[in-house]
Amino acid sequence: MNTLVSYVDNAARAVLVSALAQAAKAVMVMGVRLYARNLLSAVEMRFMLGFSSTLNSTCIRLLRPRR
Repeated sequence: MNTLVSYVDNAARAVLVSALAQAAKAVMVMGVRLYARNLLSAVEMRFMLGFSSTLNSTCIRLLRPRR
């Protein structure tokens, strides 16, 4: 039973990490495109990159095994 729960936990983590990584990439790409078109200020761009970085950090944290 423990192995089944472990497999489900790992699968859920993998799906979550994949979704968060794609979201981080989308936020970064959208921010860069909007900044290149002069639709975002430098402060807003910095916020977008910070948010993307936070999503990536969360992905890395989820990849670590539980203690």
